[in-house]
Amino acid sequence: MFSSGKVVELFYDVVSPYSWLAFEVLCRYRNVWNIDLKFKPAYLTGVIYGSGNQPAGMNPSKLTYIVSDLTLLSEYFGVPMFRPSDLSDKGEKWMGPQPNKPTAHM
Repeated sequence: MFSSGKVVELFYDVVSPYSWLAFEVLCRYRNVWNIDLKFKPAYLTGVIYGSGNQPAGMNPSKLTYIVSDLTLLSEYFGVPMFRPSDLSDKGEKWMGPQPNKPTAHM
């Protein structure tokens, strides 16, 4: 499909609920917004651990915010989203094991 509109690249990770929302909304409105949508897979776990950060879901305050935010966005955009019943099992179940970090040799 050819579009004369702007190219929008969606960098997504299948574990990210925000990726799902973005996918649904961009696909829904791509003709209305006249955009050419390109999908680019990304490895969010690698980005998080490579930057030295922790997954947001590991922080109880951030997890509470994410759940609230996704509920509001789901309702606003009409995209059904259901959270797992075992939210207490965070970490590796959600993000996978931490990748091996290269070590510096001196």
